[in-house]
Amino acid sequence: MASPIFNIISCIGILIAIGGNTLTAISLGEQNKGKANHYFNNAFYTLLMIAVVIFIMVVFFPHVLARIVGENSVLFPMVGNLLSVVLNIILDLIFICVFDMGITGAALASDFGDFTVCLVDGEFLYPSFNVW
Repeated sequence: MASPIFNIISCIGILIAIGGNTLTAISLGEQNKGKANHYFNNAFYTLLMIAVVIFIMVVFFPHVLARIVGENSVLFPMVGNLLSVVLNIILDLIFICVFDMGITGAALASDFGDFTVCLVDGEFLYPSFNVW
């Protein structure tokens, strides 16, 4: 369930961010800081309002989003994505800050987080898989 919704949210964010960035850069190139500030603020507050609306929908109405993308179970996919994000953040801190691995540590953290979620999802989707 999370992938289509994540893609839609990402596309909306990228659309507004690139448009705002382009207009801001053009205005700065013209030495018009007032106009650049206006474009930047418009993009920022538009993204903020959209983020609040999406947050409310995801937290309070996940069943509606699930129906939109054709998913029956709401909780399990969300828990899987949350687990992946939390593992990625923790492993990023460990690999980058503690082991000083830089971008390689960030890549490994992402891989380990996704692989762990893959194992958990495999156990759920295919009970005969028997990971544990």
